[in-house]
Amino acid sequence: MDALSLDIPELLYFGCGNSPSAQLHQHAFYQIEFCLSGQLFCKSRTARFALSPGEYWLIPPEQPHQFIDNRAPYEYLSIKFNSILALPEHRGSDPVSVYYLNAILDIIRNAGTISGFSPDGKSIIENHLSGILHHLATLSSENESESPFIMAIREEVCKRGYAVNVAELADFFRYTRSQLQYRFSKEYSGNTNLKRFMEDILLELAEKHLQYSSMTLTEIAGEMNFPSIYVFSRFYKRKTGVSPLKKRRKTP
Repeated sequence: MDALSLDIPELLYFGCGNSPSAQLHQHAFYQIEFCLSGQLFCKSRTARFALSPGEYWLIPPEQPHQFIDNRAPYEYLSIKFNSILALPEHRGSDPVSVYYLNAILDIIRNAGTISGFSPDGKSIIENHLSGILHHLATLSSENESESPFIMAIREEVCKRGYAVNVAELADFFRYTRSQLQYRFSKEYSGNTNLKRFMEDILLELAEKHLQYSSMTLTEIAGEMNFPSIYVFSRFYKRKTGVSPLKKRRKTP
């Protein structure tokens, strides 16, 4: 076995379902639960939360977890695997991970010519899992130097997109604009102001949608809460110097 193959996760199980787990339990391998419809109610040792469609939960080995029946219809994709990478628990709906999970779902549902139960299908799923894990490892290392306050700003901007501005962000944190901007300047190590930081987050999100999603430009604009595709295109071109359409054409 070569060094590269050691870095690829070992797929143990995959399947779609709608059944809860009986009790809080743990195991020696990784698990990803990806909500497909309804709401998937989850419990860890310290928290209770619900996954909505398009959201996932990465559960590391030996972490207690449970899925609770909420008596309403729901469906999830469950994937269990081994990996030599050491990653913390993560919940999210970032476009890169969701792209890989939807690609895995297509294989499992036989949307193409390769079955997930074939050796080739298993290999492709394992490579998609590797993409998710390496992406999350990158996110984890990027966020290690950020304070919880800066990470909360990032999360709120990602969630609300273009619809949120500095004044609304101040209301969210229960600060005045001056208080918010002052705390940001103290806790953020980069050389930028709050408004530009928020725009940079939007640009990063737009770049990921353009590169990894199959959404049209109109759909991306709607997903990011731009009032129209024209406002989205002007924003993107102002930040990058090229239109989002040209960017997508250049993306392999």
